[in-house]
Amino acid sequence: MAVASIGPLPKATIDNSALIQPVDASKLPQIRQSLALSGGYIDGTYGQNTLGVVFSGPYHRQRMLENWQNIGLISSSQTDVSIHATALPVSDPMAPNQWAIAGTGVASVNADIAWSRSVGAGVVVAVIDSGIDFRHPDLASQLWVNPGEIGGNGRDDDRDGFADNAYGANFLNNSGNAFDDAGHCSHVAGIIAAAANNGAGGVGLAPGAKIMALKVLDANGNGSLNAAVRAIYFAVDNGAKVINSSWTMSFGSPALQSAIAYAASKNVVFVAAAGNEGVNNDQVPSYPGNYRYSNMISVAAVNSAGKLASFSNRGASTVDIAAPGVGILSTTGGAYDTWDGTSMAAPYVTATVALVASLRPDFSAAQIVSQIKSTAHVTTELAGQVGSGGYLDAAAATDLPAYIAPPTTPVSSPKAPVARTPIVRRQPVPRRIGFRNLILPKASFPAPVANR
Repeated sequence: MAVASIGPLPKATIDNSALIQPVDASKLPQIRQSLALSGGYIDGTYGQNTLGVVFSGPYHRQRMLENWQNIGLISSSQTDVSIHATALPVSDPMAPNQWAIAGTGVASVNADIAWSRSVGAGVVVAVIDSGIDFRHPDLASQLWVNPGEIGGNGRDDDRDGFADNAYGANFLNNSGNAFDDAGHCSHVAGIIAAAANNGAGGVGLAPGAKIMALKVLDANGNGSLNAAVRAIYFAVDNGAKVINSSWTMSFGSPALQSAIAYAASKNVVFVAAAGNEGVNNDQVPSYPGNYRYSNMISVAAVNSAGKLASFSNRGASTVDIAAPGVGILSTTGGAYDTWDGTSMAAPYVTATVALVASLRPDFSAAQIVSQIKSTAHVTTELAGQVGSGGYLDAAAATDLPAYIAPPTTPVSSPKAPVARTPIVRRQPVPRRIGFRNLILPKASFPAPVANR
């Protein structure tokens, strides 16, 4: 006697289908019956002993497969998974030459799979560096725009201490002009968020993110610690979710520590380049990467074969992960160029932070850091060289359950007003409110330098 199905049959999806192998042919009738009773069905027979099955939903699939395994109906099962075309899913002409993005290197970040989940939309990335080329065709559309500033009117509209700081700020001369006169920050910014499918150049790993340009390095790649500390506070207070610092210094700073701790308290991730001296940071400290806050990731550089770059600093206790940092093609001042350095490795991790943060806005900074480090591609080459023992895998880092927004509290119906005897109250005296900018004193510590 046929068994009637319950309700309409579900459509097969990755979330509710599976491949199973029954123990033997005698188990098929029981499998068919339990599927039919629950509203599922067999949607294909492959080879001699493999069946495609569809369940009423993800929860039911998991429960049924476990039950079949426990009572001896099936010998194995495989829930459905995504597969992806190997063609690069962007049309930017230089993208095939970006080995870390195009997947042509062993240590590529698996961008195509990561992009199927997130492009970093809505995430503000602060790049504390040498400024940015606002006119570059791959960067012009990718800039954070200061909502409180009217560019070009010569005034400090939002009273943050900088006039006309539409896209960031210049902490070297306290102006709104954060234009890049070194090319370094523009290269870093392109790795993070160069525009996708715009017919120009290459593409960033998080093309949906926006770049906040905070200038603390001059045309020669030298800068001010005081400027860098102030830039961190600015980034946090103006909505950045992640800060990229592709610069190092050889001495620590209490002021810098306090700034990073402030970022941690506001759930802002801080990504630092490990340095290019070819030394062990466990023994020869490099800052800010050697600070160990829950919101921090220190990044070493690997080549396309996944080998630690000869120039890259390392450290099992003080460097967290490696990322592509050799032969990296990206944007520079009005052009494109291929550079090496942990300055290039750090922004790949920063971009991945943006991907995860966009995918899971409920994650804390510490959760994002843990997700990226725990999903690194572990290799024997990097064991003992970096804390995670591996290099960045953006696809693995973004392999997360989708964010489910918490339910909103229903608004109760208003009660009928109750007549009350009016009470005459004295009106409070208005108070003036305002704020003043905190300008930190000039620091006497050694100045940071660009990590390239």
